Amino acid sequence: MPSNLQTSEIVTDPEFASLLAPQSHSEMSELERSLNLVGCRDALVVWFTDGKKMMLDGHKRYPICLKNGIAFRVEAVELESREHALLWIESNQLGRRNLPDDVRAMIALSILERRSGLERHERAIAAGKTGGRNHPKKVSFETAASSKLKPKEPKERTRAAVAEEAKISERKLRVVQALRKRAFKVLGDARANELLLQIRRGEISIAAAGRTLVRAEAEQELRAAACNREVLGRKGQQAEIGCGRLVGPFRCCTCVRGDAMELLMELPMWAVDGAVTDPPYGLRLAAWDSRVPYHLLGRFLQISDGPVVWFGAAPVMTEACTMFDPQPERVLIWAPKFTLANARSKGIAYRFHPIYVWRVPEEHDGPTWDVLDVATEAGNWWRHPCTKPVALMKLLCRLVPEGGLILDPFAGSGSTLVAARLTGRHFLGFEMEQNYCDIIQARLRGKPSQRLE
Repeated sequence: MPSNLQTSEIVTDPEFASLLAPQSHSEMSELERSLNLVGCRDALVVWFTDGKKMMLDGHKRYPICLKNGIAFRVEAVELESREHALLWIESNQLGRRNLPDDVRAMIALSILERRSGLERHERAIAAGKTGGRNHPKKVSFETAASSKLKPKEPKERTRAAVAEEAKISERKLRVVQALRKRAFKVLGDARANELLLQIRRGEISIAAAGRTLVRAEAEQELRAAACNREVLGRKGQQAEIGCGRLVGPFRCCTCVRGDAMELLMELPMWAVDGAVTDPPYGLRLAAWDSRVPYHLLGRFLQISDGPVVWFGAAPVMTEACTMFDPQPERVLIWAPKFTLANARSKGIAYRFHPIYVWRVPEEHDGPTWDVLDVATEAGNWWRHPCTKPVALMKLLCRLVPEGGLILDPFAGSGSTLVAARLTGRHFLGFEMEQNYCDIIQARLRGKPSQRLE
């Protein structure tokens, strides 16, 4: 019930003030100019509690009016509890016209959760939850909110109503709900609250917060892979996994740390049923990419009793056609919808990878077309610069009969090995870098439901 009140002893509560969307220096300057020009036309709103007048609306106008001697009115609203006061402030904030959509979404999420909490509280009291049906005990908001008698998830119509009130889509509200849950899982309470507060203040966008979580998840996965390290650093040492059979001196279904040039010499003739690999491209974009190991083709054809599949790079395709001996039987093209930003010639970007194939079997379950448009993968925690999508590698692994053994001497982040396992093939991988060996072991050991593939 609004009324005129004395203006002394209006209290600014820090928690109440923290709910306000921040205003820029220019906005504050414009507010002060407007107040000096036309006065304070809208009343300040307070809530009476414990003999105090708590500011609900007018946090920015109040100090300006006191500073400049500008007259103002004060009105009071009746609210049942502090939680109702917090809800009133947030609902009032949605009336700001210049509020960014991401900030609106965060406020809307908070409103939705507060309303759900208040409903829990009211249901707990109505149920006479602790003092008997005739003498219900008073239940605090905190007790009801943490009660084991949890309510149903917010109904769709409730979410839709809050989204409409906030002038955002219901889908956007779902996105911020999922982001909030993921933030607490990945970052912990303190860091998650800080991240969500940054969105609410308009300091970062929801999309930027999502990228922050992707980076944090990647760091966690990499740390976990390093902590569970089983490939310990001596050349050729293998992880304690495998199917039990031997491939030369190596256990099948493992990744071996070491130099492919040396380890290939330890494999006997016809040791594997196929080779699917992604060697250095010779683009000189990194230290490991200085030259293409064309000389290993002969060794691949000796070790493999079946197809040999070799990823190349478009900028050196002409060179590859002159260097390979023998020439590939088929050239497949992987052309996803992306561009290689660092691979250009005369202003034209390359958008494909050639895939050279020898000994293509007459019958197989692999590609049926020579142009493959399998999409790239986004958000992989292992962050290998040349990772290939598992869906693509599964297609290529099916050139080898089911139950066969696939070799990848340049295993990288292990996509070929994962694809081989998922398609029912055995595998053997070689990888020189310890951190990628760790990543491979983590990917191979993950439960199927936990795999990102």
